[in-house]
Amino acid sequence: MRTQDKKIPITILTGFLGAGKTSLLNKLIKSSDKKLALIINEFGELGIDGELVCEAENQILELNNGCLCCTVQGDLTKILLQLYAKKDSFEQIVIETTGLANPAPVAELIYFDPLINSKFYVDGIITVFDTLNAEHVLSSPEGLSQIVYADKVLLSKLDKCDNFDPSQLSEINPLAVYERCDHGELVDLNALLNLGGFNVDNLSSEIKTHLHSHMGSVSLSGEGELNNACFRQWIGSVLFDMSDVVYRMKGIVNLSGVEGSTIFQSVHRLFEDEKAEKDYGNENRVVFIGEGLNEDVLKKGFFTCFKE
Repeated sequence: MRTQDKKIPITILTGFLGAGKTSLLNKLIKSSDKKLALIINEFGELGIDGELVCEAENQILELNNGCLCCTVQGDLTKILLQLYAKKDSFEQIVIETTGLANPAPVAELIYFDPLINSKFYVDGIITVFDTLNAEHVLSSPEGLSQIVYADKVLLSKLDKCDNFDPSQLSEINPLAVYERCDHGELVDLNALLNLGGFNVDNLSSEIKTHLHSHMGSVSLSGEGELNNACFRQWIGSVLFDMSDVVYRMKGIVNLSGVEGSTIFQSVHRLFEDEKAEKDYGNENRVVFIGEGLNEDVLKKGFFTCFKE
């Protein structure tokens, strides 16, 4: 179980080159109810509005609304620890990746570095998606990964695009929430900074498979009680033995010896779980996203975990 109430939340913001991260970030800085610390990759596109700039000290830029901003120059760990020393000056961190970046390694650093993980947690991964250039973005491994790992996808440039079909994205990542976003507008900014990563409302209750080119998702469900030890052993084998093909997992499970329902998620080899806010009874629903998924193998492993 997580102890996030004592940690600083981090939002990872990604999106392909020209998708619209700059507009969204400037709007976040100006309009958010929270004091933010922004970490910008040195190859990023962000242009902080001139009237927001106040002064720079020790590579950390202070904005005149109380937010902080700094640039990553190869050592994200160092920047995070520098910001932690100023933790009383902000409430949340937003990390902007480059347009050609896979967001998973950033999340992995936060989870797998013991010192960083003791101080921070990932609240969510947000992807700004350029609908006008959808085919180009999805043909790139980086653009595809930005969809795969997203908790929320903001659809930009829909005002310029007449023939975009959002279902092509939900087939890649049925776990994400999709929302329109033009020039940073039409978005509940404060909701972006409170994703939690554990939204399970859109998990399918049916067994089905989605495929988009080589990328696909598999959804499994069943009623009853899963053997806790067996389930965790199986999940562990999926995380490590199948880490080259399983990129995301999310689910609701009813585990033996655990009161109420447990919800969990994974990003690549990262796994976390917590008690669900409501009891889903005997329901068990698990969704996998990955490349070349073997539905039969996943299905067999899942149903083996049910108590006889």
